[in-house]
Amino acid sequence: MTYANAYGLVRADIADRVSSGDRVTEIQRWAQEQDFALFDVATVASPVAFQLFLVSLRPCGISAVVVPGLWHVDGWRAAINTEADLWTLHPLHRWPRRLPPPSPSYRT
Repeated sequence: MTYANAYGLVRADIADRVSSGDRVTEIQRWAQEQDFALFDVATVASPVAFQLFLVSLRPCGISAVVVPGLWHVDGWRAAINTEADLWTLHPLHRWPRRLPPPSPSYRT
């Protein structure tokens, strides 16, 4: 039984000892083990495309974003968490989705 739709994200411009392809494989393995339907794993060269990525999560029904580590989302954690749960593999951790505060209601 598949629980939710997930989307993987790997920053190719981050230098570490593991290749981007290996990071993608780790995300695919994680999704299979956790019974997530993995929509795709994007390999991006910089955080420039994150804005477009973020606005696509809700319309695509993505409820979880998985990354190798927080350094792959470089300051975008809060923005991701308004749209989906954020999972990191190194270390394995989940930051649950946080809904934005409600808009103030104005009474006349």
